[in-house]
Amino acid sequence: MASKTFNIGEYCVDGRLKVEIRRTLVRISTLDWNTKKECQAQEFSEENKNDIERFLWELTTSYYAGKIMEFINANTKSYEKSW
Repeated sequence: MASKTFNIGEYCVDGRLKVEIRRTLVRISTLDWNTKKECQAQEFSEENKNDIERFLWELTTSYYAGKIMEFINANTKSYEKSW
């Protein structure tokens, strides 16, 4: 299981994004900046790279969405380049 919290700040909904990768599932959740409590979460299959990227674009800028996708691609088995 790979897990990472991205402290993005004002360029992200709620300020923090936490990504957890378990087997074939990718879970992305937003955490409140002050309390670190989960505010919103969604799970995806690791094959749904386009859906993951689209969800990230709703939460943060394209720059940070790209950085998070790099982390996801590095820690999942099925790497397919999303255009």
